[in-house]
Amino acid sequence: MRDKRRRGVRLVILAFALLLAQANVPRILEVPNANATYVHVECVACFPADFQPEEGGAMPLLCQLLRDSATRTSLRRYTSRFAVRAGLDNLRISFNCALVNIEAANHALASVLRQRQFTDDQIDAARQELSGFGEPAYKRLLWPKLTGGADTELLQNLTDRLCNSGSVVICYSGAIPSGTMTPIWRRDPYGLLPPADSGLHPFQRSLESRFFAGQKIPAFISKPASKFSPAMLVAAACLGSGKGSLAFQVLREKLGAAYTPEAGLIGNPAGFRLGVLMEGLSVEQRAALGRAAQELKEQDVARAKAMLTSSMKWGLDLFPLFTGFDHCVQPASLEGSTFLYAYWAAKNGEIWDPNLMLKLVEGVKLAEVKIALQALLGSPSSAPRSEP
Repeated sequence: MRDKRRRGVRLVILAFALLLAQANVPRILEVPNANATYVHVECVACFPADFQPEEGGAMPLLCQLLRDSATRTSLRRYTSRFAVRAGLDNLRISFNCALVNIEAANHALASVLRQRQFTDDQIDAARQELSGFGEPAYKRLLWPKLTGGADTELLQNLTDRLCNSGSVVICYSGAIPSGTMTPIWRRDPYGLLPPADSGLHPFQRSLESRFFAGQKIPAFISKPASKFSPAMLVAAACLGSGKGSLAFQVLREKLGAAYTPEAGLIGNPAGFRLGVLMEGLSVEQRAALGRAAQELKEQDVARAKAMLTSSMKWGLDLFPLFTGFDHCVQPASLEGSTFLYAYWAAKNGEIWDPNLMLKLVEGVKLAEVKIALQALLGSPSSAPRSEP
């Protein structure tokens, strides 16, 4: 009787351990490609909706710390092009590896995601490494740059919020057989991630941090959209994709702006938003854009759709899509498509399907594009209002 009872207890413990392991396995996508000779890995965690500007300002420092936390010998031996980057609405870790090295490479990734404690010496070293690099204009504008105040508590809160099994989506594509990765995660106890954030350790608003705003770049950006819409994507391409775009024709050619304007669909923690970034943007320039937007014709919308098709279907780097002016993402490449699979699943809980996206884009009407642009630029008859 006692042996049966012990056996029953062991079975209960084993079942609980299996459930715990299942809960701590991140969301995994596998996209086999018979023509690929290596495996490309993209790990993405999108920022939560209540993400604070102070947290955004600390992201470059956190990325450097996570990158430095990986064992350099493991990275050199098992991976290539290992990178940790911060987008406007996501943390992104990517690398290449051979299939024979996938388990060791994945263990290195898991060790980075499990990193929680940073010493003052590590923070100082990472800050020193970052001192020689400037952030792009749009990042300086949308997130204040953190210069000296990020302490271990803030950084630990960031990793708790982003690097857990409920936030992370990892896509493995290329020379990877289906069903490979989940068993690897389950049998490696050191590879399991902490469970999804329970909310017991919210962001500490009382943290003392020193910030500076960086170069002031006036811009106007619409209210955040909670959901993606294909009309917004077409409007973004009309606004800022190529020399036929409104931003280039109006701001650069007609008004003689010296700084090349950038416009597009910007990811943010609450969804996506349409925006224009240009140094010294004035109320008059915004009004001129608003008037030009209401004069769009069918051929302008057709041109925008062609740009999107060229980017998503043929891999031409003509439009940055959803990644906040990240021109490194080419949707038809192995790296770009892998990132979009992971990013779209983390952002919307859906599988990225470029063919479906193009069908949705094809159905967008001129009137829908004008409505989306009017929401950003305002009515030509009304006085535009500048936003900081």
